[in-house]
Amino acid sequence: MPRPKKNLVNLKSQIPTAPVLSQPQSAASATRPVVAVKNNVLFFIEQSKASINRSCVEQVEEELKNYTDGNLFLIIHTYGGDVYSAVRIIRVLQDRFKKINVIIPDFAFSSGTIMSLGSDEIYMDRDAMLGPLDLPMEHPADGSQISSLDITNTLSNLSSICTSIATTIYAKLREDNSNFKLGKTEASKISFDTATKIISPIVSKIDPYYLQRGYRETRIALYYSIDLLTVRMMKDNFYQALDTSSALVNNYPSHGYGIFRDEAKNTLKLNVSNLENLKEWKLFEPTFNKVKDKTRYIKYLQI
Repeated sequence: MPRPKKNLVNLKSQIPTAPVLSQPQSAASATRPVVAVKNNVLFFIEQSKASINRSCVEQVEEELKNYTDGNLFLIIHTYGGDVYSAVRIIRVLQDRFKKINVIIPDFAFSSGTIMSLGSDEIYMDRDAMLGPLDLPMEHPADGSQISSLDITNTLSNLSSICTSIATTIYAKLREDNSNFKLGKTEASKISFDTATKIISPIVSKIDPYYLQRGYRETRIALYYSIDLLTVRMMKDNFYQALDTSSALVNNYPSHGYGIFRDEAKNTLKLNVSNLENLKEWKLFEPTFNKVKDKTRYIKYLQI
């Protein structure tokens, strides 16, 4: 008789399988705590009479001598100071960290603004302020601090005043209801001669040295601003970096003018975000509140 065929499916289901044993965990891995990732934070507070200077550069280098990797939160709180030192500080940070997030809880004026431009992103509180980049100069007469624009804009402003005076006089001399109406040539000559005599005593007091120095100071701020913006924040948009830098140097009425975050974001086109939306700020804020009134506090921490 032929041997009956066996059902292979049924046979397979009857074969016992070995139990799957879980891998034993080591005692060390079972009890190992979860380590929170620390944030690299540099507090840069400078409110002393010395302002930002070479010693600030040395302090920053000393604080960061053992740290050269990862991201950095740079908290800036300063009225400004030496632009060359400010540029050196932000370059030191750029060499050491892949990403730099600047935090401005209150203000970062003048050279503090220059430092901010070298970052990837700026976080500003609702009422925090940046400042214009018309570098301050010493007044040639009394030694007080004035804007470099006070020097460079002098000639253009006087020229506008002279033209306005001449135009007004010319219109008066050419009025139809005048008792004596002069011809165009004579009226023009009288108008501009008179305007020139009014303005000449003022123009004669302008020192060409300080005028040229004013032009140099504004170019320094302009070139550094463009250079820093094109390294990170606007690295793919040179023309926006040029427009932003030019506005920071030329468009504000006073060196002490406060640029709030909406203007920094929407008008200057800086990469600005709201500080209250930065979750890490809750970790840094208690320390900042303790040290914000110090004349100088430059300290690297992991928080």
